[in-house]
Amino acid sequence: MLGNMILGTTDNYKYLGEVINFKRKTMEHVHQLARKTEGAYQAIIATGGDKTLRGIQMESIWSLIEKCIIPIVVYGCETWTLLKGEEKALNDILDDIIRRILFLPGGTPREVLYMETGLIDIKHQVMQHRIGMARRLDKSSNDLIEMFLDHQIEGSWTKETDKLKEKLLLVDEEHQCAQLVERERERERETVYFP
Repeated sequence: MLGNMILGTTDNYKYLGEVINFKRKTMEHVHQLARKTEGAYQAIIATGGDKTLRGIQMESIWSLIEKCIIPIVVYGCETWTLLKGEEKALNDILDDIIRRILFLPGGTPREVLYMETGLIDIKHQVMQHRIGMARRLDKSSNDLIEMFLDHQIEGSWTKETDKLKEKLLLVDEEHQCAQLVERERERERETVYFP
């Protein structure tokens, strides 16, 4: 009950912009994202098709995709537990938009789309967001967050998130190695060799 109203049961509810199913399936949310991205796509096409912007560069279109479409699709993705079908549906949303912009047939391989545009597919966007969230949480000095991270609250930090923390450590190690290699290359460029 809410005041004098009797609330019925529901299979789906919306929380922080995400449609959540009682079975933890996000397909309804994916369908909602497809509708939102279609609206953003139509706005981009209308902008790009404007007579004053006729000569717009493709880099600008890809920048609009990165700034308008991808954030709609990955909003709140840090909390998702995607099934293979849901992951494929999310990737299909972006793939379809890219194909439509480039006037490519539906059977064009995904790899070609991303090599041509320089964009990152949704699966890897989600991974980046999760790693970023794990990094922010790891650096937090909030006592409640620390209790979650240290497993002091039952069911708070899942195995999946532990795997993300491991990936974060690997990414940090790879980043440090890349920095060392770059410093070594800079030293080699600065070193003058005399015959």
